[in-house]
Amino acid sequence: MFRHPFINWNEEGEWTVSNPDMYINEAGQVVYKESDAQALKAGKPKTAASVEKTWEQIKQQEKIRAEAEKLGFGTSVSLADNLETAAGSLSNAQALKNARALALFSFGQGETTVSPLNLAAAVNAIAADGVYMTPRLVYGTVDTNLSVQETEENTGEKVMEPTTAARLRAYMESTARFGTARIGAPQNCVSGIKTGTAQTGVYDENGEEIENYWYAGYICNAQEEPLYTLVVLEETAGETHVPQAFRKIGEALVDFN
Repeated sequence: MFRHPFINWNEEGEWTVSNPDMYINEAGQVVYKESDAQALKAGKPKTAASVEKTWEQIKQQEKIRAEAEKLGFGTSVSLADNLETAAGSLSNAQALKNARALALFSFGQGETTVSPLNLAAAVNAIAADGVYMTPRLVYGTVDTNLSVQETEENTGEKVMEPTTAARLRAYMESTARFGTARIGAPQNCVSGIKTGTAQTGVYDENGEEIENYWYAGYICNAQEEPLYTLVVLEETAGETHVPQAFRKIGEALVDFN
């Protein structure tokens, strides 16, 4: 819930002002009572705070965070009984009121942490026309008669429009062909890749910072349709081997298929 020194958004969906010297006028502005008449005479009320601007900022913060949550960020994934991934972390609503924190959050820095599996699931939603599928490790269980009982069907959930997913794939495929990921793109298929390097603030014995090097993407079949989602993470100081690993794994998966 949004908190302001004198402006509040209540459960009924209405703005209220707790400061007795102020009120919300018909223009949706918070104005001083004692100065309102003089300001109106001048043609422009003296504004203490713009409700509309504040509300737009809140909606922007909430929308960005909500999109991240829909893609599984900040959520633990249950792979099997007593086997779960780390949930990772997302900046809370209070922190995102800070413009710098919001900017960092928008491209995965700041307080944001994520497991490789969570990132793979998010990339998979892009590859699957905007449908998020919760990762699972166990297909089913087998009884003493070797009869398989499948786990609950994973039908997925739409988290973005197919057109949005298609545009993101176009960006990722361009990165694999012409951008930062071209040295790690498999040579036997079309692929879409997003690269990333995250600072950790941790240093090795030589004083060199250990960084997180990421390749997250998908590889396609002969019809140029996404076939597998692949994420490679390396935590190291100095030279990274992530591009070579992504390329070799991707090429092997295509040949296997």
